[in-house]
Amino acid sequence: MIEAVLFDVDGVLVHSGKFGAQMARELGLSRDAMDAFWHGPFASCSLGAADLKEQIAPFLRDWGYRGSAEDCLRAWFEADSTLNHDALDAVQRLRARGLPCHVVSTQERYRAEYLEGPMGLAQRFDKLFFSCRLGVKKPQPELYQRVTTELGLAPASLLLVDDQQANIDAAHAAGWQAELYSFGDDLAEIWRRHGI
Repeated sequence: MIEAVLFDVDGVLVHSGKFGAQMARELGLSRDAMDAFWHGPFASCSLGAADLKEQIAPFLRDWGYRGSAEDCLRAWFEADSTLNHDALDAVQRLRARGLPCHVVSTQERYRAEYLEGPMGLAQRFDKLFFSCRLGVKKPQPELYQRVTTELGLAPASLLLVDDQQANIDAAHAAGWQAELYSFGDDLAEIWRRHGI
């Protein structure tokens, strides 16, 4: 029996990725130039081991970005803040029936705070598990173990809804239930498959 449902943020609860594509277009950046940041310093930021504003500043200078790191983060967070109301409505219905719903997501601390506060996810979910606070991220096995322990529930009673197959596979390996999600999928059908 499912005792809690856990949701990813980007690609499930939030339509994101718009800002990065827009910035690359406006500044004439190659994918390799952007990836040097996302696959480099950002990885440490997402684990809480480095500060995003400090890490992104030299890249912004090299890329020819005219604003400050704060300007960039503000524009990024606002651009990538379109909520998936189908999913959030489903969360509201599940919680109204007494089924806890949580967030489990790879985020650095400034966006985690933005998701909690201005975007209101702290009010919509029971708990929010962010990689920057856990020090591990999906699909690392330790993340699933840490979340399972904190919730105090059997792994098989947890259901993850995520848009990345690697995260689904890791959840299954940890003993969780998991469903791959794409925007427009019928969440009610997922609930039926799991007896919710």
